[in-house]
Amino acid sequence: MASFKMIEKGNWEVSFYCKQYNGENKKIKKRGFKTKKEASEYSNRYINMHTGAIDTMFFDVVDEFLAYKKTRVKFHTFNMYKTFNKVIRTKFENKPISKITNSDIARLLDTIKYSYSQKMIKTKLNLLFKYAKTYYNLQYNVMNDFDYEYIKTTKKEKEIWTLEDFKKFDEILIKENKILQRAYFNLLFYSGARPSEISGLKLEDVDFDKCTININKTRISLNKSNSPKNQSSIRIVTIPQFCIKILKDMISKNYPKKEYIFGLSSPYNYFLARKINKYNLNKITLHGFRHSHASFLIKKGVEITAISKRLGHKNSQITLSTYAHFYNDKTDKIIDLLNELE
Repeated sequence: MASFKMIEKGNWEVSFYCKQYNGENKKIKKRGFKTKKEASEYSNRYINMHTGAIDTMFFDVVDEFLAYKKTRVKFHTFNMYKTFNKVIRTKFENKPISKITNSDIARLLDTIKYSYSQKMIKTKLNLLFKYAKTYYNLQYNVMNDFDYEYIKTTKKEKEIWTLEDFKKFDEILIKENKILQRAYFNLLFYSGARPSEISGLKLEDVDFDKCTININKTRISLNKSNSPKNQSSIRIVTIPQFCIKILKDMISKNYPKKEYIFGLSSPYNYFLARKINKYNLNKITLHGFRHSHASFLIKKGVEITAISKRLGHKNSQITLSTYAHFYNDKTDKIIDLLNELE
């Protein structure tokens, strides 16, 4: 039986015991409800879900699933889960999770086929139903035998800059005396690092004598940094001497006392877009600088294993699958070479 306590006006607390699937009779306590009725509804709903009631509503499971994921995934990944919630919540809002069928899932994917990634939604749904089986005693994961033909979309070519394209942009930065931006974009182009990795750099991560940067964290929000994408993303990257000189000059002239060398990537993204429009430059995104770096190394004949390590990929196969189309020029050169043997 639940007990209720008014902490202050408009703030009720409820506490109750609920048997978990492992047999443990666990005490649950939660506060923040505006009324006693809200607190009571929460306790009833919680008990229903955790005793495997067949009428557990879909949106209740989604709320618990999101709370579960929030403490287990990185900030950027959790934003994907929030998008997932936005897409599916209204579709199944008033339906028990045990009553959702393959047809329901197919109709959902049909409605979002041109707005969201169908594969992303399907993957997250599968994780959600697995979660419900584990924690809410759902008997069957409807995604296990779900078959669906996805709408095929044309894959966009990666937007890249050649070395000549970047030098043209760099000349603009010199002309406009953009010291901070020049240091940022040169480091981005010549290191192949992710924008979030550049944003996470501190002064202590730069070795000015050895011309290296130590990539050991990412930063995509103002007051929080994360560990990198995976263990292989933690790496030391060599950069050209002239790039180190640009960075050193910026720090001596423009570097305030702050924790990170650069700010978050958004202002640089806006800056880049404005310069592209103003000077009619080829379109590129901040992440496109990373692709440009990879393209440059591939065309210079650098081994794929070295490129993979430099980019912080988990393995060379990821690098190959991401940049396979950059190897077309290499294939043409092989054909030309073989033709010369005739």
